[in-house]
Amino acid sequence: MFGAVAWTAFEGGITPLLGLPRMRHTRRAELIVLLADHLAYGAIIGQRDANR
Repeated sequence: MFGAVAWTAFEGGITPLLGLPRMRHTRRAELIVLLADHLAYGAIIGQRDANR
């Protein structure tokens, strides 16, 4: 979850403040897959840390 929040904050806030060009995604599916990747990674890491 943290990765998705950080990605959204960067794309929506930090990038415009720094005057950097915004990422251009050609397909909505690409954004969905990237978000799913961030959420899955967070779930895996969270599960690993819960088992310690």
